Amino acid sequence: MKKLVYSIFILFSLLCLTNFVYSQSFTSSQANCFSDSYNGVCIISQNGNLNSQINYQVADQAIQYIGKLQYVWGGTSLTTGADCSGFVQSLYRKYAGIDIPRTSGEQVLTGQAVSRSDLQPGDLVFFSNTDPTQGNTNGVSHVGIYLGTGPYQSCTYIESPHTGAKVQYANLCTGYAAIDCQNGQSTPCYYGARRV
Repeated sequence: MKKLVYSIFILFSLLCLTNFVYSQSFTSSQANCFSDSYNGVCIISQNGNLNSQINYQVADQAIQYIGKLQYVWGGTSLTTGADCSGFVQSLYRKYAGIDIPRTSGEQVLTGQAVSRSDLQPGDLVFFSNTDPTQGNTNGVSHVGIYLGTGPYQSCTYIESPHTGAKVQYANLCTGYAAIDCQNGQSTPCYYGARRV
C-alpha cells in the first residue's frame, strides 16, 4: 500500500511539474490564440526577434477569419469582405500597425525576399497567373499569409481566394502553389515570398 501511495505521489508531482513548465512556456500573445475548426491552430513566435513576433501575431490573428470573411474584389474590410491583398493589408494594419501597399503587385516589393525553405509564420506568399482576367503587376496576381502549421502542417497558408469564397486554409505544397514560376510561364505558379 505504501508503494502505491508513494507511486501516486510521484506521479502527481511529475504532473504538477510538467503543468508548471508547460504553463511557463506560453507567451502573452499565446493566451490570445483563436481556436477554429482545426482544433485550435495557434501560431506563436519561438524566437525573441520583435519583427518575427509581430509577423507571428498577424498569422495568429488571421486564423479567426477562416470561413467567416467573404472575398470581395477590391475590398479591404475585415468585417464586410476583402480580396487577397486587401485582406493582407488590413491584417498588417490592424494587428501590427504596419501599412503595406494595397495590391499584391505592390506588396511583392515590400520587405525582404524569403526563400521557400526559410518561410516563417506571417510571411507573405505570392502567386502568378492565378486570374487570367486580371492584369498582373510585376507578374503577381495573388497573395496569402504563411502559417506553417494547420491542416496542411508546414505547407499551410491563409488566403482570401476568389469571388464566392471565404477566407480559407490553402496548401503550399500541392497544385500550382507547389510549382515555382519560371521565366515566361503563363500557367499559375508560386512567385515567391516576402517578410514585412
